[in-house]
Amino acid sequence: MMLSNPFSNSDSQSQKAGNNSNQLQISNLTIGIDEKRAREIFDEKLNLAIKDFSDEATRTATKRINNFENLLIEKMTKVEDALTAFADPSFQVLLLEAQRTAAASEREFDFELLSELMFDRFQRGQNKLIRTGINRAVEIIDEISDEALLGLTAYFVYSNIVVNSSSVETSLNILNNLSKKIVYDKLPEGQDWLDQLDILSVIRLIPFSKPTNIRDTIFESLNGLMAIGISKNSEDLIKAKEKLIKNKIPLNILVDNKFLNDYVRLDVSSRNMIEEIHLTNGITYNIYNSLNPPKRIQLSQNQKNVLYEIYDSYKIDSTLTMEIKNKFNVIFESYAELLMISKWIDNLPFNFQLTSVGRVIAAANAKRCEPSLPNFDF
Repeated sequence: MMLSNPFSNSDSQSQKAGNNSNQLQISNLTIGIDEKRAREIFDEKLNLAIKDFSDEATRTATKRINNFENLLIEKMTKVEDALTAFADPSFQVLLLEAQRTAAASEREFDFELLSELMFDRFQRGQNKLIRTGINRAVEIIDEISDEALLGLTAYFVYSNIVVNSSSVETSLNILNNLSKKIVYDKLPEGQDWLDQLDILSVIRLIPFSKPTNIRDTIFESLNGLMAIGISKNSEDLIKAKEKLIKNKIPLNILVDNKFLNDYVRLDVSSRNMIEEIHLTNGITYNIYNSLNPPKRIQLSQNQKNVLYEIYDSYKIDSTLTMEIKNKFNVIFESYAELLMISKWIDNLPFNFQLTSVGRVIAAANAKRCEPSLPNFDF
């Protein structure tokens, strides 16, 4: 990455960086940040982090900070330009704070969390709202108890994650398997863990209110699969097919509603997924339908608008919606891990809202447990 000073004069010099290095150019000064230099900066800050410790404490603190260093450098060397963050003064300030937290932490996976938070600081630190949450998270991560961290993460993930799949069973299976990684210990009971998170400003308690159950959250996120759709014996279906044919959209985008035999719906898991539909050789293609798709043709905006019109023409009927939800609940209860989390949330003593600090901590811990998770939107 190259940043040039627009006010530099014609005598400014340039310097080539070595292999696997990054450059920041300011006037006639070029600073290369490679792994060697990043570790040197890390060690410079380490000396400040441990300067007030006794000899005995210094040995323990240095070992912990070195563990954190190796995890952070390993993570950042895998991403182009990530090491340039070590030249950022604000990143260095936070790095020193992270080292101090690592020195005080007795929990091994805190070093992973700190490396995840520092990496997040590089990726999204331009957003000052997110940066504030990350900065505070780095300061307190070692103070959060094991059970509080687990409860926070489980609640966050299952209140926010959305799975895009062509079937209810596939979606629930993905979420059920994910829980085996996210819920790595017994979920907390009582309210002491909530009190601790509240004291640390990780959450805000909402008394006299119960949290939304995850089966309802999942049901809503899969609104396309749970929709009533269009009656097979209706004028609306005839009109829908005419629109599809006129706009060269294959009719097989309409599928039977597995919950209601007399209805069809678009083959999308949610209304938002209309944006992800592609065509290939006259056959509809959704991002989750093939591991090795042929060349895909993106829908035109007019074609998307047609699909939105059809989706919005679905029948609305509270009795039929309840019938669908009851059938969904039967399927949901066959997934033991999801059912366990659902019951746990039902029994929480209070509802609560995660602060920006809580969101970055929960997201970092979730990524620690399952690195393949996408980044969460805050």
